[in-house]
Amino acid sequence: MSQSYQVLARKYRPKNFHELVGQRHVSEALINAIDSGRVHHAYLFTGTRGVGKTTIARIVAKCLNCETGVTSRPCGVCGTCQAIDAGRFVDLIEIDAASRTKVEDTRELLDNVPYLPTQGRYKVYLIDEVHMLSTHSFNALLKTLEEPPEHVKFLFATTDPQKLPITIISRCLQFVLRPLTPTAISEHLAKVLSQEGIAYTDNALWQLAQAAKGSVRDALSLTDQAIGFGQGSIGEQTVNDMLGLINQADLLALLADIASGNAQNVAMHIEQMRMQLIDAGNIFDGLSEALHQIALRQILPDLTLNMSQAEAKQLASLASSIDPQTVQLYYQIVVQAREQIKLANTPMQALEMCLLRLLAFRPLSNDAVVIEQSTEKKTFSNPDLAEPIAEPIAEPIAEPIADANASQLPASTPNGDDPRTLLKAKPVDLAGEWTDEKWDYWLQTMREEKKLDNDGLALARQGVMTGDITGQSEFLSSVDTKNLQQTLEPITKLLSERFGTTVSVKYDKKLKGEDTRLPQARQKLRQTQAKTQAKTQLVDSPVVQALKQKGQLQQGDLQTVKLLP
Repeated sequence: MSQSYQVLARKYRPKNFHELVGQRHVSEALINAIDSGRVHHAYLFTGTRGVGKTTIARIVAKCLNCETGVTSRPCGVCGTCQAIDAGRFVDLIEIDAASRTKVEDTRELLDNVPYLPTQGRYKVYLIDEVHMLSTHSFNALLKTLEEPPEHVKFLFATTDPQKLPITIISRCLQFVLRPLTPTAISEHLAKVLSQEGIAYTDNALWQLAQAAKGSVRDALSLTDQAIGFGQGSIGEQTVNDMLGLINQADLLALLADIASGNAQNVAMHIEQMRMQLIDAGNIFDGLSEALHQIALRQILPDLTLNMSQAEAKQLASLASSIDPQTVQLYYQIVVQAREQIKLANTPMQALEMCLLRLLAFRPLSNDAVVIEQSTEKKTFSNPDLAEPIAEPIAEPIAEPIADANASQLPASTPNGDDPRTLLKAKPVDLAGEWTDEKWDYWLQTMREEKKLDNDGLALARQGVMTGDITGQSEFLSSVDTKNLQQTLEPITKLLSERFGTTVSVKYDKKLKGEDTRLPQARQKLRQTQAKTQAKTQLVDSPVVQALKQKGQLQQGDLQTVKLLP
């Protein structure tokens, strides 16, 4: 009779700290503690599933009871080590807290604590999912956990440490086990499959590592499934079919087609996903992760990305072809659409609507204005028009201000300059006596250099500065507040550092909010002038004039111009 098959997750469970995959911060701390004879009486291991909590606890039990002595390198061949590996060591008491939550179970456990170990050097209590114990059980455990006998060690493991009472946590040394990176998991899978003599591809292992989401046990379980699915070998298509995924390269190609506005190719991608019965949730996850990686590549190019070299090359090409603001918009659309799966008739419907939104929307460029239009009837206030005009415009218009069309304006037009330049105060020499223009310009400079907080800047814009710039000055505020002096302290300090100015602060009830001496009022005037000039340029532009001549643009269609500084 042939020996029964042992799953990879059990067969390749680490037997000592040096075989442990990842978790170096935990293994080194425990090795040093054991070698120096400073072993704590209670340890708490926390982390997500399949990252090594129970495995580390068993290794600690072997280190303490190995017949060669207390060591960080258990021999693995003595009777004690083999018994612990086989799960039959009497003095290693493993308890599943999920099935023994009652206080009576805990008291029965504690009744045996005073007795010496039967076989080993220490009696080790390994309580898995310890957060499942009841409140009464925790209370019963407190005193023993604080001062246990010298021959007893407690090892706790949990995936939800937030549910543990702080009184329990404070009596333990806590180690947080981190999820493993896809790179570490794929390298571990490659070693395991090489020992098993199983053929594989690097991209297939990368897909398995990503699907495991940081869990080594999940990765090995998926690998077992892939071996059976692929009849003894693991290929990329095998993994994709098994997990209901599409190739990462296909996802990046989908994003490239969306960015270029190629609706025909996007339709082909949708047909492919329908034929393969793709899990829509996995596609959402893949799209959001790809956009996340693209954004990182664009903003932080030196940051190492967890992906294969082929994917990294394709992603770099895509990151250079899509502007960052479009990537941010795409990410928001995908993440929000992911949450709407439960509201759609089917997950696939939610995915397809998300792809349509990605095709339909683009961020407005900084040098463009928006003409708001409506298909409803428009009534004009012009008394020369006897009847309202009902003329819908087929498509919206976005006319760049500072693009090629701007250069086509007549040279004699006084409004031929970029209207955005009107939004800023004119540069002046900051010397001599303060004037309204000098105070306005200095505040604008400080805002651009981000030297002032919003509260102080807002208050400073509601007052005027008088006196000598390099000597005694007085700030007159139109706002009466108890904290006036304190709020303006960063401004007065900054003026003192830059010019040696000594500033006194005073409330002037004669100053009103619309007084043109105030920087905030001056800014409103500049905004009005800029909008007026932008509208004039838009109306006089060749595109608008051509639409008027063709009868495609009627009076009142140019309702709103959004000026983007």
